[in-house]
Amino acid sequence: MVEIIEAIKSLRGLDSDLAVSRLLGIRPQTLTVAKSRGSIPYRDLIDMSARENISLEWLFHGTGPSDKGFSPEKKIDQIKKSGILETKELSFIINEIQRSYHASMIRKENQDVISKEVVNLGEAFVLVLKTISFKNKKKRLSDFMFFFYLDWPSGELSKTSDIKQFIEVAEPFLSDIGRTKKVPCHVAGKIASCFSVLVQHPLNFSLPEETFVAIRKLLEPWCFDVANPVGDLGNKSQTTHD
Repeated sequence: MVEIIEAIKSLRGLDSDLAVSRLLGIRPQTLTVAKSRGSIPYRDLIDMSARENISLEWLFHGTGPSDKGFSPEKKIDQIKKSGILETKELSFIINEIQRSYHASMIRKENQDVISKEVVNLGEAFVLVLKTISFKNKKKRLSDFMFFFYLDWPSGELSKTSDIKQFIEVAEPFLSDIGRTKKVPCHVAGKIASCFSVLVQHPLNFSLPEETFVAIRKLLEPWCFDVANPVGDLGNKSQTTHD
């Protein structure tokens, strides 16, 4: 968390933790506790990243849209040509989708999103939950997810049984919204936030090749249009789905 605070200070020219807490919209004491515990207020970071146009990828890894000379459009185009083949590419695309949805929410446009996109995004997230494995054998999925209170539909992922229960509820939830034509943007944003947080550390986990094949089938090609920061969701979400 210390590194993230310093990155925010550097990017915005801030000189104190108090200024960072104001930018995040949290109490100074909350930031102090997070800093001492090494915990990360992901929800507040996600909201700030959309509001201030700061990339989570840049905050965590030092690369991404906040880099000088970095072009998200070029990177998206590169991945579009090759397909999503690695965890770092998946992380980047999901992060950009999350930024796109949340930017629309922050601007209070709240445009409806094609339900097929939201369902496919949610199914890809659930697929990663089912098949992810960590390179550090001491790590578990719950170590990466316990901090995130999921509200699509509800729950806290703090142990394996919670994850299994969440999947059991999430799958029929996705099936229900798949029966509609459009979904409110805030629903899409919640799912994208969960997905973005999970894959924010691509060096820590791996996914089997068959999972990437299934993810590509679910996300490509529409994900590249939504991830592209140019234009609005109303115009971007017109790609035909299989």
